[in-house]
Amino acid sequence: MKKIKFNDGWTFQNLLKHSEPVEVRLPHDAMQTEKRLVNMKNGAAAGFFPGGKYQYTKHFGADSAWKDKSVLIEFEGIYQNSTVILNGKKIGGWVYGYSGFVLDISRNLILDAENELTVIADNSRTPNSRWYTGSGIYRNVNLYIGAPSHISVDGIEAVTKRVDYKNQCAYVSVTTKVNDVTGCELQITLWDDNKNKVSEASGIHTEMIVPHVKLWSDEHPYLYTLKAELRRNGKVVDQEAILFGIRELRWSAERGLLVNNESVKLRGGCIHHDNGILGSCAYDGIEERKIKLLKEAGFNAIRSAHNPASKALLTACDKYGMYVMDEAFDQWRFMKVDYDYSIYFEKYYEEDVSAMIRKDISHPSVIMYSIGNEIGDTGSDEGLCGTVFWLISAINWMLPDQLSIVSIQWCP
Repeated sequence: MKKIKFNDGWTFQNLLKHSEPVEVRLPHDAMQTEKRLVNMKNGAAAGFFPGGKYQYTKHFGADSAWKDKSVLIEFEGIYQNSTVILNGKKIGGWVYGYSGFVLDISRNLILDAENELTVIADNSRTPNSRWYTGSGIYRNVNLYIGAPSHISVDGIEAVTKRVDYKNQCAYVSVTTKVNDVTGCELQITLWDDNKNKVSEASGIHTEMIVPHVKLWSDEHPYLYTLKAELRRNGKVVDQEAILFGIRELRWSAERGLLVNNESVKLRGGCIHHDNGILGSCAYDGIEERKIKLLKEAGFNAIRSAHNPASKALLTACDKYGMYVMDEAFDQWRFMKVDYDYSIYFEKYYEEDVSAMIRKDISHPSVIMYSIGNEIGDTGSDEGLCGTVFWLISAINWMLPDQLSIVSIQWCP
């Protein structure tokens, strides 16, 4: 599908303060428009910025050429409790402020006319975190336009299954999620950084053999380009390409963490999602700069504290060779501050973890997941039972030939 950055042409207003709309460009941190409160609860952790309720609005035209097309909109992150409205009709939203989500807006568009897209972000219940969260649409928004038969957003799942060091080749499993595959064929090709085709295969779920493989690691972050072409009657109806690194992970009691059969010591740090004086705005260049500086300082690993990292950050980690532990939440049911994720955990944890896995699955930099930070629940019988299910599920997610998200059930 054709991807269009949808960050320009928005207006913003503070609903609780009944402010007039002002023009903004995304990513935007609404929390920085608030006045600091000296005596606010949890103020030191949040920079003394309160939350609020905010509205973003964008007017855009829908071309008549979009008729019979699939039109999708992706929000990479809205903090938090978002509601998305198109032409007066609610079409979706998401509670957790760190999960990206995609909505199909095809049926709600008015062709050859002006359309109104409204996003409401409600971060008014504070404190809901133990750090500076920011507010509003703080990550990118993307528009996708393509045929009804198309490759899903984040639909290419590429995983290194095995490396044959003796024969210098690798086996890569590729699963491609397609919307309406009827009458279509899928062609997968892998290209090196000199634009030479090194391997090809076909099918929704297939395995590729990569000869003379160049492996990805923190010291040698080599990236291939993996392309998927969806064809009908020999004609390409959709295509997608991702950068992908081939690497093998193993753990040994004797040798510790092994990357490509080499023992690796993680020299890492925990980083929050904000960008200093820029607040929570996840500009692509700033996310890359952060990783570049850490790499130059001698780091080879990071842990996202305490929420899933942005797409831009993971792309930078792939590029510079930075191992990543992506963390799902700060807590489960055990509450740390008044309105934190614990009040939503029971209902939404599975879809939020699924969103994180879909985002991460083809990034070689992501080598492990954290299912929570300092989880108080583990001291209870219910928490212990939940931990066992989480571990079983995590093992399933990490297996090369097991890419589906399993259902997690808690003990009664």
